[in-house]
Amino acid sequence: MREDRLKNWNELTRLADAQKRGGWLYRGETRCDYKLVSKIGREGARKDHQGRDLPYDDVQERLLLEEFKRQARPMLELQPQSKLELMAVAQHHGLKTRLLDWTDSLLVAAMFATEKGVTIEKDLETGKEKRIPPVIYAVCGLAMASDTDDPFKLDQVSVYRPAHISPRIAPQQGVFTVHPKPCERFDHAALVKWILDIDGTLEIKLALDAVGISRGSLFPGIDGLTEALNWRHKWNVLRR
Repeated sequence: MREDRLKNWNELTRLADAQKRGGWLYRGETRCDYKLVSKIGREGARKDHQGRDLPYDDVQERLLLEEFKRQARPMLELQPQSKLELMAVAQHHGLKTRLLDWTDSLLVAAMFATEKGVTIEKDLETGKEKRIPPVIYAVCGLAMASDTDDPFKLDQVSVYRPAHISPRIAPQQGVFTVHPKPCERFDHAALVKWILDIDGTLEIKLALDAVGISRGSLFPGIDGLTEALNWRHKWNVLRR
């Protein structure tokens, strides 16, 4: 995995221009020490009654998805037509699956990366404060999965582009990767890690808002709108 650093908005926009061709996918994270592991395979995803971690279990993952299918059916306006589509809907609504969320837009990824600013926490060894900046991951050249594929039978990490069955998928330019080994950290020869190595992320957040990329645009509905308006009020950038 190649690692680089971005120091300001101008470097980010130059990168966006350079990356506009090539089929890249992007994922923004608020911490540069984040590991690319699907939720179903992360440490702590399953525990016993004493609170001890349990290992990933393929049977339990299948049961979880089936239970979602059974209980969510009355709540879904459009019914998923394949197992992969069902898994994408479940992931989109917060269920633990073997998928990871990505976007076709570098700037959308930047918004998610900068939502919480730079994390400051105490180093347990030295007792000193340390900065943990946000990060954008990017990858290209992965295999493609289709609705006819069984996500439990894929043998390599693959890209899945679902139909726009959720109002959020289209504005977020959402796409997923399917991970056959959910508890393994994702790596790839073409994977790039851009650390947003800046003193603060407000400059980027204000610029993204100015070009129409905000909670209000990416999360259609009243909740996304109010979050965006509250943020603009906080930073005195309400539009007249």
